[in-house]
Amino acid sequence: MSELFQPSECTLFFSMIADESIDIPKLKSEFLEWEIWSEARFDFNPSLDYYSKEMGSKLKRWFWIAKTAKRDILVQAKLWAQKLEETYSQDGARLVNCDPGIICLEHMILATGKS
Repeated sequence: MSELFQPSECTLFFSMIADESIDIPKLKSEFLEWEIWSEARFDFNPSLDYYSKEMGSKLKRWFWIAKTAKRDILVQAKLWAQKLEETYSQDGARLVNCDPGIICLEHMILATGKS
């Protein structure tokens, strides 16, 4: 019989594609303790065609939250990301695409609206 235990805490991260004009440090509103982990041009990625129709060639960024959190932080993070995308939209087109995820001992989950 297996032993039951509380799930481990996780690290929250964001995968973000954003227009170069977006001031990323200004976006920290609710997640003030994030640290920039990586930033790269997105034009080498096979997904470019999917996003370039709406957003053009953008920067791909990965942000990590400095402290661990309970797993249900992912719901709050996804709602925040959706609000962020809506806020930075012009004429029905997004300037920011933001998908949060969590990394735990057992797995990694990315919250996306794609089906």
